[in-house]
Amino acid sequence: MIVASRRRIWVIALIFGFGLVSSCGGDPAQPPKISPQLLSGEAKPYAVISENDNSFSGRKRLIFGIFSTADTANSMALTVVQAARDLQKSTSADLVEICLYPSEKLAAIGDNYTAKALYAPDGGGSSGTQGWKWDVCAASQPYTQQEIKIGEEWWGNRKRFQLKNGGTDEPALKKFLSEKLGLPLNEIELPDHFCDTTINVR
Repeated sequence: MIVASRRRIWVIALIFGFGLVSSCGGDPAQPPKISPQLLSGEAKPYAVISENDNSFSGRKRLIFGIFSTADTANSMALTVVQAARDLQKSTSADLVEICLYPSEKLAAIGDNYTAKALYAPDGGGSSGTQGWKWDVCAASQPYTQQEIKIGEEWWGNRKRFQLKNGGTDEPALKKFLSEKLGLPLNEIELPDHFCDTTINVR
């Protein structure tokens, strides 16, 4: 349950055994964990870094990418919920989707979100007839600063290591990044934290 002024929000987080699908990305590669928990606190400041229109006749649907310093499942969930409220109010959209990314560079990839919120104030969900108002999730394990840097460098340099068959020479790419970042080779892995905590918002 969220009882919110502009700044204060209370959330009951319930983690269900199903994945979520949205324009932030596809289904999580792992199912959500089952561990209900009570979350409370304040939303963190955020910046809107992208906006897309996914409307159809009779239903205005907008998708926003945001960046924030929120770095826990709690703060990320609170932040995307607050952003959804703010941006729905300012745009009068029937549905807003908020995708929170750990950095602006990773946002360009489009599948590295660490929290998301879909908000349909009329209770119609995405289509207008689905009977839900909120669909919110957050990653239980946020990105570390090292993982963010590795992810940015991985995608920033990947084209240099493309193979003729369209794949990537990952051993060579990892060796390059290990030397560039001054990190052990075994620490060079493409980070992928799943949005595995489903938040029940009322």
